[in-house]
Amino acid sequence: MANLRKKVLGTVSGAVGDILFRTKNGRNYIGTRPLSFVPGKDEKSVARRKRFAMATRLAKQINSIYKLKSVWKSVTPADLSPYNQIVRANYKNVQSDSVSDQVSLVPEIGFSVQINSIDIDQTRLRLTLNGISSSSGIDPLNESYFHLVGILHLSNPVDEENTDHLFLRLIFDEQALVLNTELNFILNFNDQTSQLISQYQDRKAFLSLLTLNTERNVVNYSNTFFNS
Repeated sequence: MANLRKKVLGTVSGAVGDILFRTKNGRNYIGTRPLSFVPGKDEKSVARRKRFAMATRLAKQINSIYKLKSVWKSVTPADLSPYNQIVRANYKNVQSDSVSDQVSLVPEIGFSVQINSIDIDQTRLRLTLNGISSSSGIDPLNESYFHLVGILHLSNPVDEENTDHLFLRLIFDEQALVLNTELNFILNFNDQTSQLISQYQDRKAFLSLLTLNTERNVVNYSNTFFNS
């Protein structure tokens, strides 16, 4: 059994798929299950597996947004992947059957953003943000564009056959960076996405506003914000 030197999820015990985690003397060890192993069917074991699955599904969508992945990569140790770092950061923000308001699209608290209005239906997401202040720390000489990205969390399906929770990525068009001016964003969903959204009663968008330089690299990012 191998010693896991870098802790991805803190102190871990239990199993996920064919991977077995054990903790001894403050260290995490990872190995494979015996072929005869039968996964625990007790309530706690099932809930633990579902919680880990929720964290990985969320992290997969965040990691699929290239600009967010680049932000996480900048704070990820060399022997880990940005995906693992995202799982680690958000494991505490999910449960087996719920997602908290503390979801982290970005590693740290960024500049402040305030929502003026937001509307999500099955065809589009419309959002208005109050102007970003000149005191936000953004430098218009080095930062040329705003780019809004995020994750849409769908829950409470209308059909019991659908999965209870679904995550979709949100990528808006870039806008020229202008401070102290109201910002308006519209994202029109394609037919496939619209069909998925129509199958769920609850829709929550977790968003972050990025600033880009002329090479379209991320310079700054906002806090993660969401519709209440």
